[in-house]
Amino acid sequence: ETARELLNSLDEPSRFLVELRIFRDLSFGEIAEVTGEPEPTLRVRMHRILHRLRLQSENSEKREAGKKKDRLREAGPS
Repeated sequence: ETARELLNSLDEPSRFLVELRIFRDLSFGEIAEVTGEPEPTLRVRMHRILHRLRLQSENSEKREAGKKKDRLREAGPS
């Protein structure tokens, strides 16, 4: 999956947090002011979001590697 596909897989509040933190480079304090949520809550949410994206990305890479292996196996010996 591409980075865009991974981001699109997030729910709206998660995508908004990623946008503010990563793409707009806001501090957690600034995001807390914008959203009204406590800074520690935002930090935990961001950690969980990034963890979930990492796992999705790794799973996607494993699936692609498996597909490549299957294609090579189907092609037979060279």
